[in-house]
Amino acid sequence: MRSGFAVVLGFGMVILIICVLAGISVFNMNVIIEDATRVSEEYTPVAMIISDLVDSTFLSIGAWESYAFSRDPVFLEKGKRLLVEIDKYLTEAKVYGEKFPNFVLLNKSLPECMAQVKKLRELALETEKGVNLQNEFATNQSVACGELIRQANDYLCSQHETMIEEFSESASFWHFSNRLQKITQITEIIALAHEGRVKFWNALSAQDTYILEEALELIPKITALLDALQKGTRLEVNLRQIEAVREATQGYKNSIEGSLAVWTRLAEIHSQRTQANEILLELASGVSDSVKAENDRIVQGARTTRYVLVSGLILVVIISVLVTLFLTNSVTRPVDKRVRFAQTIAAGNLSAEELSVLLDSGDLQGPAERDMEEMITADPSELDCTINAQEPNSQSCTDRYAPNLSHLSLT
Repeated sequence: MRSGFAVVLGFGMVILIICVLAGISVFNMNVIIEDATRVSEEYTPVAMIISDLVDSTFLSIGAWESYAFSRDPVFLEKGKRLLVEIDKYLTEAKVYGEKFPNFVLLNKSLPECMAQVKKLRELALETEKGVNLQNEFATNQSVACGELIRQANDYLCSQHETMIEEFSESASFWHFSNRLQKITQITEIIALAHEGRVKFWNALSAQDTYILEEALELIPKITALLDALQKGTRLEVNLRQIEAVREATQGYKNSIEGSLAVWTRLAEIHSQRTQANEILLELASGVSDSVKAENDRIVQGARTTRYVLVSGLILVVIISVLVTLFLTNSVTRPVDKRVRFAQTIAAGNLSAEELSVLLDSGDLQGPAERDMEEMITADPSELDCTINAQEPNSQSCTDRYAPNLSHLSLT
């Protein structure tokens, strides 16, 4: 009975542990399934939207800066398209935020993100207007500089013609000296106009306002030379030419000052755009980090479930080994004693004291235990008989206790 109870108890413990582990695993798997569903339906789409938003923002920065630098309409169209994409991604994120209130950080960040995108659209319009003005000023500068040089060349040609006439008429040295001075002054004006044109386009190419300021510094020099020419000029045609050069110079100056103002404003727009983009990217990164943290939590939960399953299996194996050792010892120990007891009986060496100890140990059970008790309560002279004795009464002794001995079972 004891051995059977030990077997049932041992295997019952193993089955109980397996059931507990199975219940924990089923619970954890349900949690993982729910989390995986949330990831696929909520977090993954939002993560993709935020990733696309960040990519479009970076591309938008490059497109608008390239447009402001090169004035290429291709970058303008690309920048407008990217702003539309950013609006679309924010709208999709807003839909998910309203549908799933657990996106606390997303719902909190969306209003600020939309405000920054609105600011980016306004800056984009200002950039487009600024670039258009810059193109206009560049055209005006080219026209004004060209007119300045043309009128100056006309004045130069008239001075050359007058000088030839004076030479043929053998004019005085003073006339030649005065004519040569005017030719030198108008030549310097032409040279300064060419230098200013080169500096303007270099500044435009390099987006360097310092070079543009250097071009602007040439205007007072041209004006001073024109003032000197006007003082020494008497012919009406030459005075009109000088006035035309002065007007062209003023138009050239206005174009440079306008371009300088536009570039200064574009630099401010660039700073504001950078700030808005940084805020937008920071907010998007924060939402992306929160989504990533939730995904990591779910992944960690799956790992924990795996660790629980593996640990449980190891625990089951260890307990099974311990139960097996315990059951083996519980079964084999009584069997060994019974074998030794049978050998003692066969040798005729079993005394009443030994039989009493055997009964007290509990190794004999059922009919065997009752028969042993009967043998103890019997006449001691009868217990001392042996199966192998040669006396005449040995056969009767054996006959008497053979039924009792037959009940000594090993079970």
